[in-house]
Amino acid sequence: MKQFYVYIHKKPDGTPFYVGKGHGKRAYNFYCRSEWHKNIVAKYGRNNIIIEIIHCLNELQAFDLEKIYIKQLKDGGVNLVNFTDGGEGISGYLHKKDAREKIGLAQRGKVTSDYAKSVSSKIHKGNSYRKGAKHTSESKEKNRQARLGKKQSNQTVQKRIPKITKPRKSTTGITMVYWYKTGKRWVAKINVDGKQKHLGYFESYLDACAARKSAELVVYKDKLL
Repeated sequence: MKQFYVYIHKKPDGTPFYVGKGHGKRAYNFYCRSEWHKNIVAKYGRNNIIIEIIHCLNELQAFDLEKIYIKQLKDGGVNLVNFTDGGEGISGYLHKKDAREKIGLAQRGKVTSDYAKSVSSKIHKGNSYRKGAKHTSESKEKNRQARLGKKQSNQTVQKRIPKITKPRKSTTGITMVYWYKTGKRWVAKINVDGKQKHLGYFESYLDACAARKSAELVVYKDKLL
């Protein structure tokens, strides 16, 4: 469940200039703002803007509280940059495909600043939302379909090589000979130039061991001499 809240942006002297509702990183995001809001942030510096968070039980409560704060502050003579009286912007809105592509192009190549990383760390510290949650079959299938046809980067491949080529810990006494539970057969493998070579499936443990030892005589013959 998302943790909704009302947030207030204040100038360094504590004077409020914006009231909003959100969840996650919204209160700390200074990019998607009006020009008036951006001008104030630019004047005082992003690191000097005070951010006050008021947690709410749900989104409806956050909307109500947002409208109350905006009305109270405006009635008290505070000059806010809010264009509305609050209560708009239901979460879960989906952008159209062309809008998503424009957003993606605008964000491509951007490097996350140390400030943004520190903000993200503060937000997620102690957050147990979805901790231990398991993907549904539908979610797993969507992830699988999304990855179809995509090539992994060289960096990702290099990271996976040690995991792929790392020999299984032998429980049989013969390196890289093990019982394949799903296929209910014995498997024998050997490392050749840092890559695993599959030697075959075997009904008998002794046949798998024999295949492994025969391969060792060929692959490691220089070391055995």
